[in-house]
Amino acid sequence: MPRSPFFIPKVMDKNLSSLPFDFPAILVDTNIINWRPKLVSKLSQLTGFFIVNPATHCLMYKESQDKNNFKKIGYPPIEPERVYGDKSFRKEELIKRCLDDQISKQSTILIAPYFYAEDTDDTKFSLNLTLLAESIQYIQENSIDKPLFAMIHIGNTVVKRPAIVNHIIDRYNDDFANSLAGYFVNINDLDCEKADLEVLVGLSNFIFRLSEKKPVFVKRIGAFGEILCSIGAYGYSSGLGISESSSIRTLQQSEEERKRKFIKRIYIPEIFDYINDEEAKGIGYRCNCPVCKNSLITSEKDKKLHILYSKLNAMKVLGQLDRENRISYMMERLTKAQDMVNSCRGKYGLLYKTNHLPKWMDVLRVSKGWRYSREEDEELADILGEIDKNQ
Repeated sequence: MPRSPFFIPKVMDKNLSSLPFDFPAILVDTNIINWRPKLVSKLSQLTGFFIVNPATHCLMYKESQDKNNFKKIGYPPIEPERVYGDKSFRKEELIKRCLDDQISKQSTILIAPYFYAEDTDDTKFSLNLTLLAESIQYIQENSIDKPLFAMIHIGNTVVKRPAIVNHIIDRYNDDFANSLAGYFVNINDLDCEKADLEVLVGLSNFIFRLSEKKPVFVKRIGAFGEILCSIGAYGYSSGLGISESSSIRTLQQSEEERKRKFIKRIYIPEIFDYINDEEAKGIGYRCNCPVCKNSLITSEKDKKLHILYSKLNAMKVLGQLDRENRISYMMERLTKAQDMVNSCRGKYGLLYKTNHLPKWMDVLRVSKGWRYSREEDEELADILGEIDKNQ
């Protein structure tokens, strides 16, 4: 895998295929590949870590299951009762199709089939553990030489409950750590700008503790992904301007309801947020990235590429620091972000919503004291060694 941490763009169009550099990683949902089959051959050449997300959580929803993009894979109708009770059906119709599909699309890694579970009380949580165990067995039986990752797709209320978080970590680490290469974590309906501090701290602690044993990637998350990477995440993934959060509700909507236009706004990495085009013009915002070239860009394509360069550069800087200095660096960035917002308020009267900045700062303050158990063991060994020397 590439050096940690790194940003993984979630690709839904061909804008990336013409860029003159290689990517640390690229993630494409399998149904997008089926929709644009020529895309995979281009994109897979741009990175050594090409990820095909099987997106099997969509199969529980008829609106998604009926799409031709999924029918091309050959999945039969997914009836919950049969998935729960028929091991042969799970193996032949779900696990085999899911893994074979990723292999045929040249995915560097494999992600076991998974469904969305709101909580550990949701029967789909235990089903996911079963699917993971049976996927491991299938890979071993067929001598498949690709690393396997688990997708943990859960509701946002879970991370506020330490006992449940402990249970999830124990189940995955105790039962599967020896067979897994790592984890993807996808939190449903998570808006990290609006979420309360308890949710953000809970999520950060979940990612930190899960990352002690294996690399953890956070999927479908915006700028808070940079905070999580400074704390312990190996990388994070999001779309470029949209698809920065995940909501099961969209899978129950019609095609017309799902359509979203690219909002006329530009990402300002200095404040971890977007402002609209008129505000950017009013404050004279300029960016020196390779696409902006010290100008104010206006096209949708350029705005997406600007986001990409901003996020890749942020990860490059973090990658040169150790964990403690990563947190300190991000705290400095948040302080500068607040200062920039305050300055723009005073000069231009712009009313940015920045309640997330002090909350994110509090998350970093709390996380600075977290230690992996192995670090605590090493510290204790050093202390005992010093005691022995002085006796």
